[in-house]
Amino acid sequence: MLMFSNFVLIAHRGFSAQAPENTIAAFDLAIESGYTDIEFDIQLSKDGVPVVFHDFTVDRTTNGKGRVDAHTFDELQALDAGSWFDASFAGQHIPSLKEILLIYRGRANIHIELKSIEPDMPLKVAELLASTGWVDDATALPYLRAFRRPLLIISSFDRMQVARSMERLPHSIVHELLVENVSDESLQWAADHGIRSYNPDGKDITPELVRKAHKLNLHVGAWWWTREEQIAYPNIRASGASSTFIDALPRRHPLIARHPALKHALTQVTQDLLQ
Repeated sequence: MLMFSNFVLIAHRGFSAQAPENTIAAFDLAIESGYTDIEFDIQLSKDGVPVVFHDFTVDRTTNGKGRVDAHTFDELQALDAGSWFDASFAGQHIPSLKEILLIYRGRANIHIELKSIEPDMPLKVAELLASTGWVDDATALPYLRAFRRPLLIISSFDRMQVARSMERLPHSIVHELLVENVSDESLQWAADHGIRSYNPDGKDITPELVRKAHKLNLHVGAWWWTREEQIAYPNIRASGASSTFIDALPRRHPLIARHPALKHALTQVTQDLLQ
């Protein structure tokens, strides 16, 4: 069974070109704008609660300072995670994984990156996925047969985190390996360990790489170092890749045609970047 029946644009930390990344506002806007898939990062708070946050410190995207894992969940929730982006987003908070799972069940496909490397994090994530119904939903054959795409994907740059997650979730839950540097060794490792998708920097995706991956029964997806680089996503699609993380929809993407209100929502910055 194919993992994706069509090339998929995945809202990177939500619609992060138009709303503060990894917040409810960014995820809501992504869904309202036509994205079917949202991506976000998971770390553990000081008291062991899985929270949705990218950086290892809170300095860049909140009014706080210090490492994420130096703050309790209550302390993280008290931070303003929206004003740094725009005053209109003041009061946006750092969501917990449980909150995201409850809000978006049945509304989006989710891509969870295990960002930090605590050995117990994959177990905590797996328990939440099971208790909120996501595991049952993601392993339902009628869904897989109807849509030919996964409801739930787990990824990490850390091989041990991927392996731990795979030990704790049903085999049918899709796992991806994120890599900073493409190598035959990492491709083979992914294939040997039951990984479904190999995801390098988009600049490293070539037709040759995709052919190698497909021979090993691996899909290929892209992530990017900068938003400016994402403009090249049609090239990886032409190379045979299956998906890409993206911060903003291209102006002429079919999703925009189906959601005319999005045309007004796009800022001049985004239009200049992706036209």
